[in-house]
Amino acid sequence: MRKKSIFIGIMLLLFPFLGDAQQVNSNSLLGQNLFDLNPAAAGMYGRKALALRHRAQWTGFEGAPSWSYLSFHSPINDRMAFGVRLHQEEIAAFKSIAASGGFSWRTPLGRGQLSFALEAGIQRLEINQNILVARDENDSWLFLDKDLQHLFNMQFGVLYRSKMSFLGISVQQLLPSAWDFTEGASGTQVMHLHLHAGTKVPLNARFELRPNLNLRYLSNCLIHPEAQVGLNFDQRFTVGGGYRWSGDAYAMAEIQVKKTFRLAYLYEMNTQELASISSGSHEIFLSIVFGKLKSSKQKTFLP
Repeated sequence: MRKKSIFIGIMLLLFPFLGDAQQVNSNSLLGQNLFDLNPAAAGMYGRKALALRHRAQWTGFEGAPSWSYLSFHSPINDRMAFGVRLHQEEIAAFKSIAASGGFSWRTPLGRGQLSFALEAGIQRLEINQNILVARDENDSWLFLDKDLQHLFNMQFGVLYRSKMSFLGISVQQLLPSAWDFTEGASGTQVMHLHLHAGTKVPLNARFELRPNLNLRYLSNCLIHPEAQVGLNFDQRFTVGGGYRWSGDAYAMAEIQVKKTFRLAYLYEMNTQELASISSGSHEIFLSIVFGKLKSSKQKTFLP
């Protein structure tokens, strides 16, 4: 009971890290690679893991966002792991490229493990003036003094996991940086807090439910919950769907081969105003978990 109280206390201490606006993109296939959201998930499989994710948001809408993740993480020993991540995002004339890396430390707790992680990286922001269209020929956006900005980012994460469930919290953009291209094109990064949890619910010898929940919290009291549930068959095939509070519903499917290869696809449809001008969003995920377990103490839990 005392260990549980300490863990809950750590979680509550992180709630002051809040943001003023949503600046971090949302990936819906969180259960397929928790490391994309929480650096404390590094090494969680007990083996090396390489993953690629791509999302095309609001297809059919000119200038719609799209982003890609490439990540790798691996345990170092029974206690430590490391992970690196590359991220590219494009929204109309804006383009962002980021690279980061960090370390996690874990300790046994009850029937599972408690992990802490700190990650740091650099982000490059760019505006492509060649594709900007302005009705006013004197618009300041057409005469930017700088076409590149470089920002420093940090992220902190805590994760408790067992063979059947996980509970974590992560704080993105821990040290906000300011960017300034010109008047009307400037701002400051703000902190984003994510609380996420998931579990497995066996139905019989071959079927199980896999519900996941992610709660994004911003400092202006905006809460963006997302719920997802999948039905897994024989640890190989998963079909399911989810709903985001912003009004987006989605369906997903995943194939898993021997706890080594995973391929998942998601189609998200808009249920509000954007439905009339967008044909929905697409997200695809591919990963490989390889190498030998570093230790017999390692668990190969897949969320």
